[in-house]
Amino acid sequence: MLVSMLAFEDLGAGNWDKYKDLILNSENVFPESMRSAPEDFADMLDGDGIIAKVALLDAQYLGNVIGCHVPPEDRPYYEITDMPENAMIIYVLNLVINPEHQGKGYGKLLLQEFVKAAQGKGYDYVIGHFRQNASLHIMKKIGAVEKGLFKNWENSSEEAVACYVNLHDLKLEPPGQERQPVGLLPPAGQVQPTPLSDGSFAPAAPEMQQPETDLHFADPAGPCDMAPAPHL
Repeated sequence: MLVSMLAFEDLGAGNWDKYKDLILNSENVFPESMRSAPEDFADMLDGDGIIAKVALLDAQYLGNVIGCHVPPEDRPYYEITDMPENAMIIYVLNLVINPEHQGKGYGKLLLQEFVKAAQGKGYDYVIGHFRQNASLHIMKKIGAVEKGLFKNWENSSEEAVACYVNLHDLKLEPPGQERQPVGLLPPAGQVQPTPLSDGSFAPAAPEMQQPETDLHFADPAGPCDMAPAPHL
């Protein structure tokens, strides 16, 4: 069985041209009024306080996540209220996994990379406005708190839920316990069976068995994408 390799690369002004067309194409999962223009991305990636990553599966573009620092004076623009004045806040502008790879757990792993980077840079909160799909489901799974519901978000006729994660109370799964996306299961020789009292061995748990056919983990909340918010 071939095992696919998942990797994450920091995105910035220096490699924007490398991923530009792929990222702009991935914007098609959003309603047209929510899509970001090339100059919006260029401005974001050239600014301060940005955390941006691309996910790569076997070195091929899979999706991206981009977030920016929000200083206190800009909080009303992002509808951010009731936060400590001195808190360091990063706002998720964009989170998307290409449609052919949605529902396989990659969005969750990409978001985890993002929040780990945010913790490393001293941020206190991750905040965003999420469409009611897998992106919101993933955020809530790691401890996000809903702050409000916005109708007709970005003139899209869709609703968006504002929510935040306190990075000091983050509920990331312990290393090695994350749900493995399809193609990233350990090779069969590395799965250790559990011995039983009669000398036999219990079968491996379903999530650790090597699939004979294509297998993915369906997310009950549906495809993973998030509407990009207004850009500074």
